[in-house]
Amino acid sequence: MDEMPEFPIKMVGERNFHPFHLLINAAQETLDEMREYQYGGSAFVLSTMLLSALAIEALANSIGSHKVSNWSDYESASPIAKLRIVSSELCIDFNKDESPWREARELIKFRNQIAHAKPKIYKIDKEIRDDNLHELLSPAPSWIEKQINYESAEKAFKTIDEIKTLFCAKLDPEKDSAFFVPH
Repeated sequence: MDEMPEFPIKMVGERNFHPFHLLINAAQETLDEMREYQYGGSAFVLSTMLLSALAIEALANSIGSHKVSNWSDYESASPIAKLRIVSSELCIDFNKDESPWREARELIKFRNQIAHAKPKIYKIDKEIRDDNLHELLSPAPSWIEKQINYESAEKAFKTIDEIKTLFCAKLDPEKDSAFFVPH
C-alpha cells in the first residue's frame, strides 16, 4: 500500500496559461452537451458560437505574442487582421474567401453584430394554426436569432478547431508545447 505524502507540499515553478485553451474547451463542452442530449437550445448554441469566436482572437493573440516581432503593434488590430499577420508569420496561405478564413470572418462578424446590436421592434401579423403552433414561441425572430442554430454552432467550433490545427502544424511540438496541450 502506498503511503500518503506529508502535507503541506510546496509547489514552485511556472505554468503556461493560454486563454484560447479555456475558450476552446468551453465551446467544446457546450457543443458536446448539444450532441449528447440532442438539444439545440439557443443558450448552448449561442455559447458555442460566441466562445468559438472569442477563441479565434485569443489564439491569434497567443501565437502572435509568441511568434510575431513587435506583436504589441498589432494588439488593437481586428481579429481577422491578427489571423492574417500570424498566418503570414507561419507561412500559411491566408485567402479570406477560402475555408477556414471565410468562416472565421463570418463568425467574427456575427460576434460583432450581436455585441453592437440595437433594440428593434418586430411587427407580428400571422395566423397560428395547428401546423405552425411552434411559432407561438418565436413569432417574429430577429435576423440575429435566425443565425443561432445547431448547424451554426457546429460550423463555429469546426472553424476554430481548423485554425488551431493549421497554426499548430507550423509550431515546434517541443518548443511550443503549451499551444498543443493546456498547462
